Amino acid sequence: MTTVLRRSIGAVAAMLGVGACLAIGAPGTAYADTVTGKSCGEKHEMSPEYYDMFGNAAPCTADFVASAPGTARITIDVVSSRGHNRDDPHNWSFDLFTCEGSVLPSEPPRTFTCDFEAGPHTVYVDKNAGDRFIDLKVDY
Repeated sequence: MTTVLRRSIGAVAAMLGVGACLAIGAPGTAYADTVTGKSCGEKHEMSPEYYDMFGNAAPCTADFVASAPGTARITIDVVSSRGHNRDDPHNWSFDLFTCEGSVLPSEPPRTFTCDFEAGPHTVYVDKNAGDRFIDLKVDY
């Protein structure tokens, strides 16, 4: 009886161990929170949030404060106004040039990853004339 019980306990422990190893070794990163962009056109280019105080297209921004170092997954989608054919690059940066790049309106949504330290962080995305809105999401 004790041999059967020991084998059962051993089998359960082995299954739990394998399950834990699979969960830990699974690809992908777990993110603690998500923020979305502000002043991104709010899905309508005549929205007051679209412009800065000088009448220019204000940058789309997303801010967060991290309690520990990690990796941010930044997803950017530039949606042009109907009939607008210009394909100008939209520059983006994470913490003022710590991590940066550009996105074209003709591209599908793009995702970038940037490492960060604990503390406050900001993602900036330029807006250009002819943008309807920018969809910005940051998982961190």
